[in-house]
Amino acid sequence: MAIPQEDRLDYLCRQDMNAIERAVDDIRTAMKNVDNMMPKTWIGKRADNWRTDPRAV
Repeated sequence: MAIPQEDRLDYLCRQDMNAIERAVDDIRTAMKNVDNMMPKTWIGKRADNWRTDPRAV
């Protein structure tokens, strides 16, 4: 008896990774939209510090 595809670990992991990739794309799109509305918002030392600060996530 075979395991249904939706119950297989590789399928579930692929679904999770797809959801993560969509979320990352959404964040990148949002950042791009902010940059288009307010140029140079994501430039400078404070922006660099924010991007590399794991607590900012």
